[in-house]
Amino acid sequence: MRFGRQGKFTFGKSVLLIAGVAIGLMSPSLATAEESNIFANFSKCPTGAPEMNDPARTPPFFGCFSALMRSGAIKVGNIGLPISSLVHIQFATAGVVDEDGFFDVVPNGTSLDAAPLFIPNFFAGLSQPPTPAPPTPSVAPVKKHHKKKHHKKHPKKSRHKKKRYGSHHKAAQSGGKPGNRRIVAFSRARASGAAEPLIAISMELAGDVRNFNFPSALGLKPGIGFEIPVRLHLQGDGLGPNCFIGSPSQPIVIGPEEASTKEPMLTLDSSSEFLITLATVKGFRYEDARLTIPGASGCGPSGALDGQLNALAGLPAPAGTSEVLFDDTLFEAAFAESAEDGLFGGARLQAAFDAAAN
Repeated sequence: MRFGRQGKFTFGKSVLLIAGVAIGLMSPSLATAEESNIFANFSKCPTGAPEMNDPARTPPFFGCFSALMRSGAIKVGNIGLPISSLVHIQFATAGVVDEDGFFDVVPNGTSLDAAPLFIPNFFAGLSQPPTPAPPTPSVAPVKKHHKKKHHKKHPKKSRHKKKRYGSHHKAAQSGGKPGNRRIVAFSRARASGAAEPLIAISMELAGDVRNFNFPSALGLKPGIGFEIPVRLHLQGDGLGPNCFIGSPSQPIVIGPEEASTKEPMLTLDSSSEFLITLATVKGFRYEDARLTIPGASGCGPSGALDGQLNALAGLPAPAGTSEVLFDDTLFEAAFAESAEDGLFGGARLQAAFDAAAN
């Protein structure tokens, strides 16, 4: 499907209300016509949702949104990690809430895709019973007079026995006694070149995007672009399957705000066939340094490791001690304009998406 360069763009009234500031500040640079799927980042947009196909909604504004973050960093209490793979958020709207730029987000239509991050697993092996130590050969005590006599007759053998006895005694004093298997297992793992046990930290969705402000998300005015509730799923040996930081009832709410020093660049493209407008802003950063992080729960058998994990990570963490930075962001919005051709809202968007993919 070909999307040609347009000399002018005709927005619906609702789109014009929100995007007028952008057009006034910038000179849009339209993409060169090419055969490509410019809607590839809207693959999980809920175009079939009733809210996106309801003609009774006023104003009739329907859009799919994609925020793709290519890099960044996250700090949760005492734990700081770089984000070196894509974080992709998708959601949709079905109307404008007010003239300040807040949109009505489609419920149950948000998606979040992010690769896990890793930290060393200090709890590895705690879920396993200790490995029994092999029996230690006993060393019979040697009488003093026997030792002297034996030393005179067999000096080499006596020195060998003394060395064995001294080595065993030193091992017992240094903690190398039977039952202390964790240190031994760790030493063997390092000696054999085995990988260090890790905890995988996955960011999971804990609710829909909310308080979406379109101009702020585009970086056209100060303020939080949107809020997304998440939880962190910790997986690793000893933690069990239900170890989380945050929950649907007490989520970590990320409220990214555009924080670039450079002026955002807006690119517009459209499909004359399907009456779809695509707005793209790329290259800036989002950040949120106001995060509050709850404590961990469900870690280890019956939550036995919750306290240790919280102490290690510095949780719960009040506002100002944690931060999220999303860098090199690509923010896209696809709008469906109204027309009397049998296609409406989400159906019109999906038809354009399908045609571009073929």
